[in-house]
Amino acid sequence: MLKNYFKVAWRSLLNQRLNTTINILGLTVGLTSFFLIYLYVHDELSYDRFHQDYDQIYRMSYYRKAENGNIEAFATSGTSWAPRYKEMIPAVEDFVILTHAGYPGYINRENSTDVYMEPDFKWATSNFFEFFHFPLVSGDPELVLEPLNAVLLTETMAKKYFGKENPLGKQLIYNVSGVVANLRVTGVMEDPPSNTHIRPSFIANIQQIHQLYLQAYQYDFLHQPGDAFAFTYLKVRDSSALAVIARDWKDYITQAISGSQTNQADAYHQLKFTSLADMHFEPEMKWEIDSAGNYTNIPIFILVAIMVLLIACLNFMNLATARSAKRAQEIGLRKTLGSNRSQIILQFFSESVLMALCALFLSELLLLLFLPAFNGLSGKSFTIGNLFLFRPLFIIFLTTIITGFIAGSYPAIYLSGFKPINSLRGTFNSGKSAEKIRRSLVIFQFSISSILIICSIIIFRQLKLINSSDLGRDRDRILIIRLGGFGLGNRYEVFRDLVEQDTRFESVTVANHLPRLPHFGLINQTFRFPHRSDESLEFNKFDVDFQFAHTFNLNFIAGRDFDRNISSDSNGIILNETAVKRLNMKPEETIGLTVVGQTYNQQLQRQVDQPGRVIGVVSDFPYKSVSEQIEPLMIWGTPDNVDRILYVKMTAGNFESKIAYLKSKWNEVAPGLPMEHWFMEYEFGRLYENERRMGRIFLLFSLITIFVAILGLYALTSYITEMRRKEIGVRKVLGASLAGLITLLCKQFFVLVLIAFLVSIPVSAFLMNHWLDSFVYRTSITPAIFIVAGVVVTIITFFTVIYDTWKAALSNPIQALRDE
Repeated sequence: MLKNYFKVAWRSLLNQRLNTTINILGLTVGLTSFFLIYLYVHDELSYDRFHQDYDQIYRMSYYRKAENGNIEAFATSGTSWAPRYKEMIPAVEDFVILTHAGYPGYINRENSTDVYMEPDFKWATSNFFEFFHFPLVSGDPELVLEPLNAVLLTETMAKKYFGKENPLGKQLIYNVSGVVANLRVTGVMEDPPSNTHIRPSFIANIQQIHQLYLQAYQYDFLHQPGDAFAFTYLKVRDSSALAVIARDWKDYITQAISGSQTNQADAYHQLKFTSLADMHFEPEMKWEIDSAGNYTNIPIFILVAIMVLLIACLNFMNLATARSAKRAQEIGLRKTLGSNRSQIILQFFSESVLMALCALFLSELLLLLFLPAFNGLSGKSFTIGNLFLFRPLFIIFLTTIITGFIAGSYPAIYLSGFKPINSLRGTFNSGKSAEKIRRSLVIFQFSISSILIICSIIIFRQLKLINSSDLGRDRDRILIIRLGGFGLGNRYEVFRDLVEQDTRFESVTVANHLPRLPHFGLINQTFRFPHRSDESLEFNKFDVDFQFAHTFNLNFIAGRDFDRNISSDSNGIILNETAVKRLNMKPEETIGLTVVGQTYNQQLQRQVDQPGRVIGVVSDFPYKSVSEQIEPLMIWGTPDNVDRILYVKMTAGNFESKIAYLKSKWNEVAPGLPMEHWFMEYEFGRLYENERRMGRIFLLFSLITIFVAILGLYALTSYITEMRRKEIGVRKVLGASLAGLITLLCKQFFVLVLIAFLVSIPVSAFLMNHWLDSFVYRTSITPAIFIVAGVVVTIITFFTVIYDTWKAALSNPIQALRDE
């Protein structure tokens, strides 16, 4: 019986080739979009959940209270916290301590001159691979990090350093700021998946860096009660133990940090625990190990996936009701021969499910074809294997069947209700109800399409606002070269002078790492203004050389820029507008103001006063994300000893030859050291990674949704012009003009699309206002946006319906009327 239903369904689909093609194409695109978004959403929601006992793991961090009263969250912790509570509280089962241990280090093989800068080098306690479930290609998880000089590397790094050789037992040399570690490869781990916040390329024993720090700096890294720039994870049997730890922690900090550091103890405001399962969507903290995800995007993408699939289903419903008159006789004949309504309903469901299964097959082919491109778009690393796991396969198949039933639900119920006597007489009339349904479906489809068009315009206006910030204005021709850590040290001036001799380079400057990301760490300091008051104020501070303002085109509203010929400008200060407002002064009044900050004296091994003098004031510019308020800023005319980046602004074009020239000069100044470089474009990509990713994905699926809606509108236009063929013939015989006929045929579609567009305006405005609330500096939603969107919708509608209406208007009326 079931076989017969599908056989008849297949014949019916072949008899309606245009409708079948459009329906299957729409369902294929809809299913493909749904599955891609499912993979993305599932990956985001499954962050770090592949670890065993992930629901028992929490990261220890803390809130810091600044002198101005602001509370900030820090992802890092003291290295003495976890051992204390492991010993004190039985419910604490285990812990892991992880650290970057400073700036990216240089790594090379023993007896090799090939040196590489590696930013993803981590040091961890020896139980790391027992605590976290990162699969090993080789090595025992319980023993692999036990040796003091042990290091593991990913498969990618193993190929990079050792090619096809077996890396086990081979030597690697790690060097950061003069601290050298001789390491031995004890294991290889699989490349970490994309859905984890810990993605190291190397893991070494933390005891090694602890001993090296003791030797080089007399710094007891593993017994620090204060923030040691480490990440601490606890595994607890009972989450109630966290409250006990939090109550003890404040007293412990106060007692452990004493003497001259009492004020520092007061800054440790409150302990914070973050569940491993929730970490990805937690608000980003200072010194964060990985950028946070945006949970707001998840329901948006789910909604888009449902909308694409729903529009494909609506196309099916719309075309089925439009063809109701042609199928009336078939239904009448079936009922006359004994078919009951349930059998006819099952027949129509068979057709829709069969089309959905055909679409599923084509969708799987599209997934295999476009998965690499989607990975590049979304920043994920899905493989073909992800599509053939049980859960995705089950979701895919279940969604397909449900889609088939949804698409066929209304046509089956509606068409199966025809009376056989009317159907066989040829007097059947689908009536106004079917017409209203078709109109409603078109309005709904184009409402969704219009909403997506408007939202896409607003998202890209916001991204344009982000890109037009002062720091980002010339980012496509500003090359960033890392100088911090081991790097060039004080030789950067020699390199800078060599570069400035070439006219292809507009300017060169040294400054902190910009734009600022949360995990770059603190730039805020406390300053005093002796000639103004005894009050201490907390401002952000940039340490730069004299070319900074010129390189980044800062706008001076008072005073002057740094002058290389004035040696005292090394203690000169440039304020931003917000800093001036914080001082309750006018820009001109701050010129000459004395400022006292703090700097670390290497010889005295302590902080000392650093006096400076204000020489200029610049307009505010976003040096952090536009999601954050611009804060008071001091630009100080002396580069930092460690956090220093070289910015080279080049003239436009032929960047390859310019970078080659920079490398040649770098090799003259620092032979044997790699020149780690990237464009500032990349840095802004990191800063607004979530926003850009959302914009790209949203645009892609908006276009897909519009494409599916166009398919349905085109098919409906073809059908309606065919149904009105005789009417058009009569009108032409009676003298109707070509323009009049085209207007007659197009008018009903434009009216429906206009209604849909008017419905979309308040909905899209509400959604985008909610999204823009996450930005301090946001684009405005102006009438021009809706006008542009309206024009786009009108053009789409015009080109969709014009072909068939033009063809119908040009047809020979004799052919349409000859059977009359």
